[in-house]
Amino acid sequence: MVQKRNLSEAKVVTAAAKLVDEQGGDALSFSRVAAELAVKPQALYAYFSSKETLKVAVIVHFLDGITAAISQALIGISGERALEEYGHMLRRLLLAQP
Repeated sequence: MVQKRNLSEAKVVTAAAKLVDEQGGDALSFSRVAAELAVKPQALYAYFSSKETLKVAVIVHFLDGITAAISQALIGISGERALEEYGHMLRRLLLAQP
């Protein structure tokens, strides 16, 4: 259980991303994310003004994860080989998403 004083934007986004991974984007709602965090839905409004802003944050979180994974994999690789690896890795990461 996350107490309200321990709640953060990162925790809300992580819980929302987990919900989307498990149940799909249509399942995303303040009430479901709040239930996951064991807080009242109103507590989430301190971090996100609407469900749409939360969705954007989840997408940015997802893209940041992809960017970090690809950047790490491309260390020491350059040129055409780097472009090929980038394309293959991006495809794998995107197809791995539910």
